[in-house]
Amino acid sequence: MELVNVDKKVIERLIEESKIKPKKRAVHIVRSFKDEGLPSIMFSVLQPETYIHPHMHPSEKGKQILIAIKGKMIAIIFDEQGNITKHMILNPDEISYLEIPSRIFHTVVVLKPDTVLCELYMDNHQNHEEYKRCASWAPEELSMGYKQYLEELIAKVSRNSLD
Repeated sequence: MELVNVDKKVIERLIEESKIKPKKRAVHIVRSFKDEGLPSIMFSVLQPETYIHPHMHPSEKGKQILIAIKGKMIAIIFDEQGNITKHMILNPDEISYLEIPSRIFHTVVVLKPDTVLCELYMDNHQNHEEYKRCASWAPEELSMGYKQYLEELIAKVSRNSLD
């Protein structure tokens, strides 16, 4: 039996990578779904400039679990038309754990540099078409308009809870 861990060196490497990558995030896949029947486990380091296209996991088993390890982010839930239905701040000191059921559109907006997130996905993330369906009502990542959309999301949720 092999021990699997994510240590300080892995997180530090991800922090450096996230700062230079165009999408301003870096991911370390700890485990793929095909391994021993356990969920996919990924550690991500996210910078405030990152934009994660609102998406849903269409598989019936596509529940996603978000665990805030460091930093601060807002999890945003949308309806099918792109209206915000719920949002909550995730950070290790307040709400650090969130389960998102399958077939629910969502994203996260990062508020602090070097935010670390652990994601567990209960189905196979390796088949992109089955894993993730991006929202047609939101701009694609790195496309024209994504920065304005991200600013609008922050403004909408800020009116309610970011003080």
